[in-house]
Amino acid sequence: MNRVIIISLWVAVLLFSCGQASNKPVNPSPDGLFFPEVEQRTVLIGAIDNIKEFPGAPMTIKLSVDDITTGTQNSYETVIGEDGRFMFDIPLYHSINTYLNYDDARITPFLFVNDTLRMNCKIGKKGHQIGIVSAVFDKRHDKLQNQFNENYRWLHYYMIDEFRDKLPKNEPVNELKERYLNFQKELLAEIDLRVKKDSLDSTISNYLTFSAKYTIYDNIIRLGSRIPDMGERVRFYSFLNDTIAFNENAMLSSDYCTFLSSFNLLVDRIRGPQISAKSRYELVERAHAKREGIWGEYLAASNLLGFATQDEEIPQAQVDSLSDLIGRLFNDKYIRQYLLALYSKIGEKAEETKKLKLPVGAFLNIYDSLSGEQLFNKIVADNSGKVIYMDIWATWCTPCISQMQYSQKVHELFKGEAVTFIFLCQGSCAKSWETAIKKHQIEGSHIYLNATQYGYLKSRFSFVGIPRYVLIDKLGKIANADAPVPQDDALVAEIKSLLAK
Repeated sequence: MNRVIIISLWVAVLLFSCGQASNKPVNPSPDGLFFPEVEQRTVLIGAIDNIKEFPGAPMTIKLSVDDITTGTQNSYETVIGEDGRFMFDIPLYHSINTYLNYDDARITPFLFVNDTLRMNCKIGKKGHQIGIVSAVFDKRHDKLQNQFNENYRWLHYYMIDEFRDKLPKNEPVNELKERYLNFQKELLAEIDLRVKKDSLDSTISNYLTFSAKYTIYDNIIRLGSRIPDMGERVRFYSFLNDTIAFNENAMLSSDYCTFLSSFNLLVDRIRGPQISAKSRYELVERAHAKREGIWGEYLAASNLLGFATQDEEIPQAQVDSLSDLIGRLFNDKYIRQYLLALYSKIGEKAEETKKLKLPVGAFLNIYDSLSGEQLFNKIVADNSGKVIYMDIWATWCTPCISQMQYSQKVHELFKGEAVTFIFLCQGSCAKSWETAIKKHQIEGSHIYLNATQYGYLKSRFSFVGIPRYVLIDKLGKIANADAPVPQDDALVAEIKSLLAK
C-alpha cells in the first residue's frame, strides 16, 4: 500500500528580481497537452479525490518547470474536471524537481524525461487559502517521491533557512561570504551522512548535493550585488569560474537554474562587454557566439524566449526571419522544436491582443513634462490621506507580470478603503504598456515613466532591478521603501497597519 505524504500547505514561494528564473504563463489547455511538436516530454496524470467537498474551489491547476535551455520557469495551466482529474503533457529537457501549484500553495514532484507520473491528492483549507495537503503516487514512483519531498523540506526549510535566519544582519559582505562557503562544506558533509544512513537513491543524492551547492552560490551572488564598486564586486565573484557556473550534471536541481540566471544577470555581465546589436536577429547570433557549444545555444534561446513572451508585438516578417534563424542556428533538437513551436503561436497571440479592452478600473497617465521629483510629489499630493502602494514594473519583466494576479487580489481586498495602487511602468514602449494592461486586466492608476523619472525613483529608493514595491503612509511619508511583493501575506498586514494609524 502506498504511503501518504503530508505536505506543508502554506509554502513560501521564492521570488526573484527581473532577469532571473520566473513564471512564464502558457495558455490553458483543456486536454493537458502543451507544445505537441516537441517530442521530448513527460506526463503527469492526477486527481483531487475530495474536490467536491469544496464548492467554489479553483478548477485550474498549474505546473511550474524550470527550463535551463531558456533560462526561465515555464508555468503550464490546465483544467480540472468535475471528477477532480487533471493532466499535464509537457515538453521536458532534463529531469528536475517541479512545482505543482493549486490556489496559493504547492507541492514539489520530481519529473523524469519521457516518463508518466500518476498521483492522487487531497486538498484542505485554512482561512481563504486552499491547497494540496496530501498526495499518493503510483507504486513505481511512490518511494522516490516520498523521499524527495522529505529531503527537499529538510534541505531548504530546516538546514538552509535556519542558517540564513541566524546570519548577523549588518556583517560585511566578505565575512558573510566566508560564512556561506564554510556552511556549504558542513552542509555537503551532512548530506553525505544522510545519503548513507537512509540509503538514498542516486537521483536524490545528486539533487541534494547540487541544490545545496548552487543555493549557497546564488546567495553569495546576491550578497555581491550590494557592493557599489564594480572592481571590488568583480574580485568578490572571482571564485565563480566557468567550471562552477556551467555544470550539466547540476541540471536536475531547479536551484541550479536559479543560480545560472543570477550568474548571467549579476556576474557574467560585469566581467566583460555586453552583447549589443541593432536587431533581434543580430542579438541572437551574437548571444550564440558568446559561449561554446550548448551554453551558447542556451544563451541565444533565452533571448528568443524573451522576445516571444514580451507584450510587445513582433511583426510577422520578424517572426519568419527568427524562425529561419532557429532552424539554422540550433543543433539541440529539443531547443529547436520548442522555440519553433513557441514562435508559431505569436501570430495567434497578436490577433487575440487586438480584441482586448482596458479594464474599467484602469486609469492611464503620462506626465512627460514633470521631473522625477515633481512626479513623485504629485502622486503623494493627489492621494493625500491615503495609503499608497507603488509598483515599479515593465512589460518585459516576467517577475513583475507574475505578481499582477496577486496585486489584483490585494486591490480587491481594499476596494472602498483609503488605499491607492499606483503602477509605474518603465523601459517599455507606450503601445506595449497599454497592451500589457489590457492583457492582464490590471486595475489601478497607471503612469508611464520616462527614463529621467525612472532614474530619480531608482536613486531615491536605492534599488537595482525590478519589480520594486514602495509603501507610503497617509501622511505622505515613506513607510517601506522595499515593501513586500503582492503575493506575500505580509503586504496585507502592513497596509492594514498603515490604515489603522
